[in-house]
Amino acid sequence: MIDATRVLRSHQVYGVERRSHVRSECDLRALSIRSAASVRVDDDRKCMCFEFRGNVHAVGVYVATFSFNEEVEATGAAVRLRLRNWKQVSYFAFGIVSNTEYLHDKVMHPRQDREFTLVFSVHDLLRRVQQDAVQGQQVKVSGIKLFLKGTPEVDGGHIEVGQLAVFDEGHVHDFPVTLPSGRRLFSEITSWWQDGRPFPTEPSIRRVLHEFDKKQQKRYKESADYYLAQGGLRFGEWLSNTAQIMNLLLPSVDMVSHNNTLRYSYHALKHVNALLLVAEEQGTTEHLIAARELLAEWLDKNFFGPGQDGKYTWYDHGTAERQLVLIRMWNLGLKHQFDLRFMARLLYAIKQHGDLLCSEAFYARDQRVRYHNHAVFQDLALLATAVAFPWIDASAVWKATAIDRMQDQFDHLFETDGDCAVLTENSLGYHAAFVTILDCVAGLLEESHDSEWLPRIADLRDKVSRFVEVVRYPDGRLPAIGDTARQPNSLNQAARARQGEHTLGFWSLDRAGYVIAKGVHQSRPFQFTLVAPSLTATHKHVDNLSFTLFLDGVEWLIDPSFYSHQYADPIPAYLRGPEAHNALVAVGTSYTIEPNLATLQAERYEMKFRVVGAHRACPGMVIH
Repeated sequence: MIDATRVLRSHQVYGVERRSHVRSECDLRALSIRSAASVRVDDDRKCMCFEFRGNVHAVGVYVATFSFNEEVEATGAAVRLRLRNWKQVSYFAFGIVSNTEYLHDKVMHPRQDREFTLVFSVHDLLRRVQQDAVQGQQVKVSGIKLFLKGTPEVDGGHIEVGQLAVFDEGHVHDFPVTLPSGRRLFSEITSWWQDGRPFPTEPSIRRVLHEFDKKQQKRYKESADYYLAQGGLRFGEWLSNTAQIMNLLLPSVDMVSHNNTLRYSYHALKHVNALLLVAEEQGTTEHLIAARELLAEWLDKNFFGPGQDGKYTWYDHGTAERQLVLIRMWNLGLKHQFDLRFMARLLYAIKQHGDLLCSEAFYARDQRVRYHNHAVFQDLALLATAVAFPWIDASAVWKATAIDRMQDQFDHLFETDGDCAVLTENSLGYHAAFVTILDCVAGLLEESHDSEWLPRIADLRDKVSRFVEVVRYPDGRLPAIGDTARQPNSLNQAARARQGEHTLGFWSLDRAGYVIAKGVHQSRPFQFTLVAPSLTATHKHVDNLSFTLFLDGVEWLIDPSFYSHQYADPIPAYLRGPEAHNALVAVGTSYTIEPNLATLQAERYEMKFRVVGAHRACPGMVIH
């Protein structure tokens, strides 16, 4: 037995303070530890270090359990830890042991070499999202378990535990809304309401969120008008009446498995967003009431009710977008004095979404990798929640977590080359979206009087914008490289290309995998773009050494775009494949889109340039 209390400070776990109704934390006293690892106390790091050795060529399971001398009644546990020296981590799980059952959360993309906090609670929405389990009540806890599936390095993988706690949040009661588990909402809302404590966010913050959502959904007016006129929902080009939506989404997920974009859009509340945008801009009550009815319906069926589309109800990107809609509805509800029941349910949903977005176990949960634009959307929504609700106890942790993770994302997602910053997700269209994201982040930080990170945000935004300017055709379109929507040639675009001044020059962004040459031939602007991006597999097509050519307002050699995100369907599968791109094809050979398989170098000689590239995307071959 090791006396863990020397280093495991049960009352100081960063992140437990986000539990706004924590009643008590349990004394850990002396813990018995069971693990196959060698265990030592590191006084310098102020942690308990578990060192695991195993097969460095295979995935294994590595476990450490902290057992109590006596069972304690609790609702959750928290840990502050660091992972080091793991060649690969399939996932990391953390939770409590109760009656031999392991109640836990699973982290799919844990960071290494950096401390982070995990908080498990039987009350959390994450329990329902991850394991389809009912949010529960206080349980008898006999221990805390850490579980890692992965591969250690030759000299051993480490789990360093610096802080550990179990806590009892008590019972949440005395409020006139009951969850499916029988639990009542927190009673403090009533007194907040009576004392006038719930108040809208600052108007400037509301404007920041409004502008962001407007840019994310360009055809919102058409969608809002269609609903009011026809009683149907419109997501981009997809139209349906409300009855069809309900029949499709609720009884059977399989019926719409061919249309994931519809499912994602519905649960992201894009139809509600469209109505709110018009209501905010025009001050129309009819749009606001329609938005409220649709939102209340969604909450009843999918948040307070069980829902039937688990994947897209809690899809990482859609959940983040939905939270922004909930925040804007809260502010309009206060302004227009919506009833207490609706507002209490809405506030509870916002708080639960905030905790969910903050959780490492939910972070980029639907992606193959941690570093992904969907994770950035989660951080943006979490930051917006913290800034919009500074009077919620959890807001400080939400804000710190959002900023820390977002900085880490930007470090990994962008390749800086000269005065350009290139997104490593292999699609030009996503750069414009990131400019919008960076504008929103800057606006939120400014309005919350947090200026420390603003210079870096401004610098990154300038460099991303510069790359968009460089790679954009003279007529304003982008080459449809990767998962980028393609705009067809048109007479209007051609006329635009012949007018005004254009960015001219030669750019060789070797590390990012782009070469762009712009010039004027006989008074006609042209652009040659050659690509071999290979830093990640996200949104990657089989397009190494492919090129496009634009001349005199016409894209003569095109990149075919992606058609849809239904990648397994015949058309998208073809458009992502080698035959659809302007490059040498090894016929009858399989290709891979795994990263770090392509190189690109280019040089300019007066009015000429030379490009040398190669890739190993075909096993056993090098294509130049």
